[in-house]
Amino acid sequence: SDAVFLDEYEKNVEDMILKVKDSVKGIFICTPYYMEPNREDMMRKKMDEYVEICRRLAKKHGCIFVDFQKMYGASALKNKSLRSCQKSGISTETTVYLNRIWQNPPA
Repeated sequence: SDAVFLDEYEKNVEDMILKVKDSVKGIFICTPYYMEPNREDMMRKKMDEYVEICRRLAKKHGCIFVDFQKMYGASALKNKSLRSCQKSGISTETTVYLNRIWQNPPA
């Protein structure tokens, strides 16, 4: 499975923060998001858990927190459709992807 469990995700994001924080001026923690306006959807609920990990780690380490899930939600409400969000340039690139790269860096 390609799933990244919550504890593993948190450890990997925190490891990335700790590895670079002394050599950069600032760190942006950008949340993963799921393009689903229904907050009761199972996958959306899971994504909200990843968002909370990002929020907590950003606060703990003084990082700039960027909540893409919240931005998507606001855009979906404003535009009333998923298609309009897709046309507006919102993508599904996430820190979950970065988490996988961190675990298996390209050669």
